[in-house]
Amino acid sequence: MQSIGPKVNQNTQDQNKLNGVSDGGVVLPRFLRKPARQVSRFMSGGFHISRRGLVSFGLLFAVAAGVAALSQGDNHNQFKAQLAGQLGLAINAYDISGNHEVSDIDVVALLAPEHGASILGYDVEVARDALKANPWVGDASVSKIYPNKLSIKIDERKPFALWQNEHGLQLIDRQGLILTQFDGRKIDLPLVVGKGAEKSAATMLTLLQRVPELAANTKALIRVGDRRWDIETLDGTTILLPENDVAGELTRFAKLERENELFGRDISRIDLRFKDRMIVKMSEDAAGLVKAKREGQLKTISKSMKEREI
Repeated sequence: MQSIGPKVNQNTQDQNKLNGVSDGGVVLPRFLRKPARQVSRFMSGGFHISRRGLVSFGLLFAVAAGVAALSQGDNHNQFKAQLAGQLGLAINAYDISGNHEVSDIDVVALLAPEHGASILGYDVEVARDALKANPWVGDASVSKIYPNKLSIKIDERKPFALWQNEHGLQLIDRQGLILTQFDGRKIDLPLVVGKGAEKSAATMLTLLQRVPELAANTKALIRVGDRRWDIETLDGTTILLPENDVAGELTRFAKLERENELFGRDISRIDLRFKDRMIVKMSEDAAGLVKAKREGQLKTISKSMKEREI
């Protein structure tokens, strides 16, 4: 009796290969079936390479070897740039938003992509860190828009005050970070002076806003020994504040000002550093007028006494 088992199995296997069914029963996609059949024929010895095919394979191998050599040599970056340009993947467009103080040119310079750099290998996290190195940039995001564009969104810090120190005038944000040297622009910002003023300015200015009449007459806040504040008013009066309970002393001053109309008087200094009293010093001109008036009064009294003795 003739055995048909092996023959049937062989025919089934051949048919499976033609239909793209692997030995494990997995159906291959249509576009992979022909390559799979060719590989199978090659492995079984049934694949024939013509002379023309052999020449083509040799040329392809030579090109691949050349590409590998270029990628390992000094022309690596140049080759990648040329390849990216030919494929339309070279970064050459930027969508920038949110920047006011940092120009578009500066943004692109901070991103620093190489000329013709491919968008595929571009590291957006490194680019984000480079942007945040600029003092104006509080936060930033960088994303790829294929095939050739970078999208950059910037969240800039806001100037909060002018800080006067040994280096001149500088713009600072609410946290005291130096943004830039003051360029003389027209800007309505409070002035803080002295070492440590940039770090404590936000707290002091918040307290000052609770006394609107004093805030409106404040010219500058001066940090003394990085311990306490002096307030210089628009009319030239200096108000000395204590180290502690600044809020309480500001409230006390506001009450005294309403009762005595201190603003506008010839006063050079008001000392609030003592809980039980307020020390007021008159200006030199006012003190001179008072002194002259007292001297005149004394002369009048002295003359009157002499006349009575006669």
